[in-house]
Amino acid sequence: MATERDSLTKNADGVRLHQAGDHEGAIKAFTEAIDLDPEHANIYRNRAESYRAADKTAEADADTAKADQLVQASVESEIDAHSKTFLQKLWGFIAR
Repeated sequence: MATERDSLTKNADGVRLHQAGDHEGAIKAFTEAIDLDPEHANIYRNRAESYRAADKTAEADADTAKADQLVQASVESEIDAHSKTFLQKLWGFIAR
């Protein structure tokens, strides 16, 4: 079974390939990383950079939008969790 570590390893492979100028190889590695962990916004951002370097603007824009969507969802989830905790504490204080 694949793990987050496997995804991060593939991501690191993609970064190395991108830095070496192998943008198609990097795209493949980032795609494999995304298949293993589709909720990791930074991998979408990394693949977007390789798409841009390969003159694949539409794909780069789609990955950037997906990364932004994932970050927004994460922020909203974090805010909801903090709000819920705050309200629970407040209710506990009021109910005393």
